[in-house]
Amino acid sequence: MILRAENLSKKYNREWVIKDLCFEFKKSSIIAITGPNGSGKSTLLKLIAGYVLPSSGNINWIIDNKEISIDDQFRHLAVSAPYMQIVEELTLNEFLDFHQNFKTLRASESKESFLNKTGLANQGDKFIKEFSSGMKQRVKLGLCFYFENDLLLIDEGTTNLDKQGIEWFQNEVKNQEDRLVILFSNQEQEYSLAEQNLNLSKF
Repeated sequence: MILRAENLSKKYNREWVIKDLCFEFKKSSIIAITGPNGSGKSTLLKLIAGYVLPSSGNINWIIDNKEISIDDQFRHLAVSAPYMQIVEELTLNEFLDFHQNFKTLRASESKESFLNKTGLANQGDKFIKEFSSGMKQRVKLGLCFYFENDLLLIDEGTTNLDKQGIEWFQNEVKNQEDRLVILFSNQEQEYSLAEQNLNLSKF
């Protein structure tokens, strides 16, 4: 997979949040997007994911030498972010069954392995609304790590995780060898995992 931005810009009202940003990220890479609050990290995530459209410039997804249309990008994408909601009225088992209507588990994974690896082995029949914030974060990250996705966009991945959860997160990010992983964060325990750091304060 190749993710390429050419003169990517986003303007809200009269303010340019991102201006003429260019990059090319490739599969099997871990990229960190850093910068102070207000530098455009969340905006860039939304632009890459197609949640918002650029004011000018463009961003292209290329998989197996074919450009992926914006309508099909969701098939290759997983996002984990603090503001992202999951269906809390379902049990975890019900939610995973529901999610599999849209995405398939990786060939090496099963629902049982998802529960075990996320540390939620005994929580499958519990309603997600009863989960702690850290448990919900593990669910969001598990949807990225253990389902078929070419591109992972992870915003503040260690939010609400305890020490054991942070170690799990770090190990799993390092194990995504065949994917493009983009970490949006100012936390050293996250961006230190990256091979390349794009600091938006320079743009």
